[in-house]
Amino acid sequence: MPENRQSNYDQVIENWRLKFLEMDQEELIRKFQLEADEEFLYIITFQKDFELTEKRIHYRRWEKPWI
Repeated sequence: MPENRQSNYDQVIENWRLKFLEMDQEELIRKFQLEADEEFLYIITFQKDFELTEKRIHYRRWEKPWI
């Protein structure tokens, strides 16, 4: 019978996703001086812009509309 196993990478990503959802979002915004709106927290990591969302529970590349 095939085993359904996650890679270590996938396990770490899932663990941090769950930790992120438990964090106080307002505290993160203040502590790291993040831009935010009702849906996203906007971060820069590895010199690339990303948006984080609780609703979609993932992050994606943030395309700045003014560039």
